[in-house]
Order: sequence, then C-alpha cells, then structure tokens
Amino acid sequence: MSEQSIILFGRTGYGKSSIANMLIQGDIYQNNNKFTINDNAKGETLNIYTGYTEKYQVFDTVGLGEPLSHIVPHKEAVNKIRDYFSKCKVTLNYIFYVQRKGRITDEDKKMFKLFKEIFEWAEKNIVIIITNSKPEWIEKNLEQLLRI
Repeated sequence: MSEQSIILFGRTGYGKSSIANMLIQGDIYQNNNKFTINDNAKGETLNIYTGYTEKYQVFDTVGLGEPLSHIVPHKEAVNKIRDYFSKCKVTLNYIFYVQRKGRITDEDKKMFKLFKEIFEWAEKNIVIIITNSKPEWIEKNLEQLLRI
C-alpha cells in the first residue's frame, strides 16, 4: 500500500491535531505528541504541520478559524494554505473536514463554505468528521448538517 496524503481542515479547537496524532502515532499522549494539541492556537497557520508514517502523510492546518482580531486573520490563513499546496504539489488522497458536536454557528457555516470553495475539485475525497459525538447525535442533526 502506498502512502496516503491527508489534510485536516476545520476551526481551531475542534480536534484536528488529535486526529493527526492518532493517524501518525496511533495514540494521543499527555506529552510529546507529534502535533501539538491546543484549543488556543493563535497565528500558527503561518505553518502547516506535517507528519509521516509508512501509511500516511498528514497535514494539520493549525490556527484555522481564528477571529479577525488574532495575529493571522482567517482569510489570510486560507490564502497561505492555498499557496502551500499549490507550491508543494502534493496529491491529497483525503481531505478531512473536522467539526465539533454542538450548535452550528455562523462561523462554522462560513468556514465550511470556504472549505468547499478551496476543495471543490476534490468532492469525492472529502471526509467529514464530527468530534465529541455519538451516532445518535449525527442522526438527530443530519438535516442541519446537510444544509451547511
């Protein structure tokens, strides 16, 4: 099996780095994770963090979805992501959109709309992950999720 390239996309604090650690390390540790786990990322989207195994190449978009008052505004972060992947020419096998369980906010809707614009070419490669949820929550909220 060849290495699968995966990018994790979603708002800050929704679980992207935890998922990235699970893919690369097979676990989430208290300390020394490959990808830092933090709900408070500010301005870190200047870098896209990468980890590799024989199975996966994972790209974690840290700091995405920050308010305009933060160091790297949302639109600038998205432009940096677009530039990064256009320059490195990595073929993305899967694009994980990570959403946290709960009320879908206007910011969540804006983020998902932008996500769809950036990755419209990869519709068949998109996986949506709802963190902190059980299947019952997904079933109950499926109609609202499909509207975003």
